[in-house]
Amino acid sequence: MSNLPRSRPARRSTRRPTVVRAEPSAPAAGGARVSPPPSGYAVPRSADPACAEDQDPLSTAVQAAGELARIGLAVGRLIVRSALTRLPKP
Repeated sequence: MSNLPRSRPARRSTRRPTVVRAEPSAPAAGGARVSPPPSGYAVPRSADPACAEDQDPLSTAVQAAGELARIGLAVGRLIVRSALTRLPKP
């Protein structure tokens, strides 16, 4: 930020010319584009992993514990690395 001027310029710069973009009237050769419904797209029930009926609570708990352990190891690694950089060099 030291290379920026300390005050604003006295005169304003000219505005850029506006460019009007025309929308294509015919669809591309790849096929017709379908506009999404006003409410958006819904995720199919079978694709949602949170409400999968074949998973039991035990496997979900084991999965969560594994993720927490991985996060703990990553944070621990950063703490050890930070502590090692603070030690005096021989």
